[in-house]
Amino acid sequence: MTRIASIVLAGLGLLGAPASASLEDAEAAVREGRYGEADEIFARESVANPTPRLYRRWVESLRLTGRIDEGLARIAAFVEKEPASVELENKRGELLYARGRVEEARAAFERAIEGRASDHLVAELNLAMLLFDEGKLDEALARFDRFIDVYNGSAQLSSEELVAVGIACRYLGATNPDLYKDALRVLDEAKAKDPSSHQPTIRAGELFLEKY
Repeated sequence: MTRIASIVLAGLGLLGAPASASLEDAEAAVREGRYGEADEIFARESVANPTPRLYRRWVESLRLTGRIDEGLARIAAFVEKEPASVELENKRGELLYARGRVEEARAAFERAIEGRASDHLVAELNLAMLLFDEGKLDEALARFDRFIDVYNGSAQLSSEELVAVGIACRYLGATNPDLYKDALRVLDEAKAKDPSSHQPTIRAGELFLEKY
């Protein structure tokens, strides 16, 4: 009863977040660590405008705060509404991998890739990293290598996709050190494309700590 009441109140805009708040406001709240406020906006917007982007951002917010099971529940709620959609399979895979459910995570990443989800390139990266962690280096490196072709063949990559390319180059740097420089360059491009995103900066910082 409490959960239902909370959703209804969120839908009416009666929780802490102002009724005029939008998905962009929720994303800003997540970036600034105001997770409670973000949850209220996500909950209300999920009633008014339940898009894959909203649920993807909501699930990521839950992942960042360690609420893995709640994130999986949100994905299940979306899939119940859109059973044919693969748009949250990559996020499902990330959460399952965090829980150590590797085979289920692999299957989720593969569904996102095969179904050409809008974040399928990120799913490709996640699958390659999973294989790398399993010690399947040849297969993992072959998957990472595809990202160079993706980058060279497209001028329309999003910031998130550019981050994926940068991470792939970081892994490939083990076989070609020049690719570490390419990784940093691509991460700079990702930051320029979306200055509000912290991911390019975090990933560049990780690379500096690892190599320099």
